[in-house]
Amino acid sequence: MGSMWVEKNGKTWRIREQVGIEKVTLEHGFDTKTAAKEKMILLKAAKLRGDALRPRAGDLTVASLAGEWWAAIGPTLTRVKSRESISGVLDRYIVRMLGELRMADLTENPTRVQWWVNDMTAGKTKPKRGAPRPLAPKTVRNAHGLLYQVMDWAVTNRYIRSNPCTETRLPDEIFNEHTYLTPGEADQLIAALDPHWRPLVLFLLATGCRWSEALGVRAHRLDVLGRRVTFLKKWIEDSSGQFHEEDVKSRRGRRTVSFQARVAEMLVPLTMTEGERDRHIFLTKRGLDRVRHKDFYNDVWYPARTEIGMPDLDVHDLRHTHVAWLIAGNVPLSAISRRLGHKSIAVTDDIYGHLLEEVDERLVATLDKAMEMIDFRGILGEMDPVGPPPTPEEPHWTPAQRRSGVSEQG
Repeated sequence: MGSMWVEKNGKTWRIREQVGIEKVTLEHGFDTKTAAKEKMILLKAAKLRGDALRPRAGDLTVASLAGEWWAAIGPTLTRVKSRESISGVLDRYIVRMLGELRMADLTENPTRVQWWVNDMTAGKTKPKRGAPRPLAPKTVRNAHGLLYQVMDWAVTNRYIRSNPCTETRLPDEIFNEHTYLTPGEADQLIAALDPHWRPLVLFLLATGCRWSEALGVRAHRLDVLGRRVTFLKKWIEDSSGQFHEEDVKSRRGRRTVSFQARVAEMLVPLTMTEGERDRHIFLTKRGLDRVRHKDFYNDVWYPARTEIGMPDLDVHDLRHTHVAWLIAGNVPLSAISRRLGHKSIAVTDDIYGHLLEEVDERLVATLDKAMEMIDFRGILGEMDPVGPPPTPEEPHWTPAQRRSGVSEQG
């Protein structure tokens, strides 16, 4: 263990240590020599316990630490979208808004994290272009979650002792209702599309797959005779416009999905090219397998959804619609989860569980119909007797009738 000492530094005192051939400052800014010595004792004790922090870790800025974290963690992320999403949040909301802050300032005053969250919620961000705007609760929570990961990594690597994000109060999540098409609305949408794009949209409706999964389907994975498709890969476009083929999201994402005979007939022309079993099924009008998201939205999707009066309809809503139709048909949630390729049924329930209320009503109606022929034997609420049956009135007898046993009513 290198030697450690206290020395004067201008008007304040600092703690220094010999590390190899270099002299480094461990702590600085103490008003008195006594305060510096007391801190030095604590540092020596921490070093003996084996939990001493890295030299000068407190002077490291958030931006520098985030850069070190990304250099270590970034290469482990194999998915293009994940890398782009995380690096974007790291730059926009952590480095730009907290980057100049020293780690010592952040850990000694964790309320700075709360102020940062409040600033994002209020729209006090630092965008490269355009005016700042309030961020959605989900975006704020995602940014905070990423900072939490960075700080947890800093704790593990002994840059800081504790995570300053642990006590932050986050904005409540807001559930945004999905858009579900009725069969009539779906028919209007298909009619509004250019004929070239109808098979793609109908395929999305019929299988419930994701956009990237549909674009990733190659000819040898589509069995039109067996009316099924196998999803193994997806076709991803990054922010620079380059395309990448990736595995589907999870092990359960590797799945085979069946579809209707009419859908199979529609897909037959797309699979008839000989000798190109490896080509993608859904191509551009020019025959390219690079269906760019932006071009499809601008040239195809926006005009169609505007024409049918649904300006907020998203392509992913076709997946939601697929699920809604299955739930309406009383298909078990476990089967729907497997069909969608969700990691677990809990994911499916979290997204679509609220739709089951309508199914419950239909179940009750079905049970009511099935039990129509059952005689409840007077146990229905409105037929319950409120007391013992009334005693019959004793007829009025005259003395002569009592003797003869005949009443006035005869």
